[in-house]
Amino acid sequence: MPYQVSWYVPGHVILARMYGVVTIEDITKSNDEYMKLLHSVEGRVHTLADLSDVEKFPLNIPQIMKAMKVESERETGWMLIVQKKPNPLLQYVAAMVGQISVKKIRFRILSDIPSAVQFLLQQDPTLDPKTFPALTQQETSV
Repeated sequence: MPYQVSWYVPGHVILARMYGVVTIEDITKSNDEYMKLLHSVEGRVHTLADLSDVEKFPLNIPQIMKAMKVESERETGWMLIVQKKPNPLLQYVAAMVGQISVKKIRFRILSDIPSAVQFLLQQDPTLDPKTFPALTQQETSV
């Protein structure tokens, strides 16, 4: 199971990590878990998609789109892709799928989780920096 989907900030930010060799089946299963979390709360939910440790990812966009059925009409939060080392092909696939599968998604690629958290705190004033785990106050000061 080369993925993990959980609340990073309960009710506000989902962390979806993928690592190793990712298959279409993994994408389908992780999407199912993602949708359960998304539908468990009301309001805007942001997503941190950490792809830093992905070794291989499917490139068939139609298959990925089918696996990532996002069933939500609510206002979407930010979709932040985290990659330590830029992978242009993976970034392209993630951008295409994200923008096509979710209506009106706001999308950004960042190099690490602290940068993504800092970005979210700057973009969404309703988020409380104290609710973000494993970050010091200095890392989250806006």
